[in-house]
Amino acid sequence: LAWYQKWFDSALDELENVLKLARKLKLWIVIDYHDPPGARDENNGIVMYTNKTLHDLWLKQWKQIATRFKDEPMVWGYDLI
Repeated sequence: LAWYQKWFDSALDELENVLKLARKLKLWIVIDYHDPPGARDENNGIVMYTNKTLHDLWLKQWKQIATRFKDEPMVWGYDLI
């Protein structure tokens, strides 16, 4: 999971840049965690629903997002999954 967290942290840095541009352009942003840890299984089910380790990572990462962007005026909402 370390590589996934590293990727996630870099994605948050990229989102920071997008939000700077959104402020300039006056665009609202919905933060969407499109592919949760573990993604989907062969039946299109979300793997983290049955894997506590992945679920806990997802919760930790949403806390990161909420903490980092809580004061960002251009965040219109969050799409958890």
